[in-house]
Amino acid sequence: MKKILLTAAAIVLLGFGCESKEPEPKTAAQLETERFVEHPNDIMLKNQKPGQTVAVAETKFAKPGFLAVIEPAQGEDDEESIVGYSPIIQSGQKQNRKIALTVLMEEGETYIVRMYDDSDGDTEFKLSKDNPIYLAGTTDLLEKSFTVVAE
Repeated sequence: MKKILLTAAAIVLLGFGCESKEPEPKTAAQLETERFVEHPNDIMLKNQKPGQTVAVAETKFAKPGFLAVIEPAQGEDDEESIVGYSPIIQSGQKQNRKIALTVLMEEGETYIVRMYDDSDGDTEFKLSKDNPIYLAGTTDLLEKSFTVVAE
């Protein structure tokens, strides 16, 4: 019995000396990619260069919709805040979407790209008729912000 207790105590003590290796923390890019894969709707984009075009690296729509570029300085819930929008984007995963803007983006400014579904089915973006898309299972708007950085 004494041998069993000594053996058990040795195993316990040795167990405390072993280090469990924790996984390396994930990078922001890895977390972004994981999120993109698991959600039915999503956007991937990077900071942009000055100009009048926004380059969206990748989109995923569960059903046809639009991307709208919003200038937060103008407010977020009116027509004036939208400075550009995409033509209809069909469902599925799409890459390299370009959105022309009505304003010139300058270094240091921040904008938002927000997803909208084609709520009325007419394939034309209208803020008054097309609804924003929310992140699955949440009340968070599906949108990404970016900053305009020097070339």
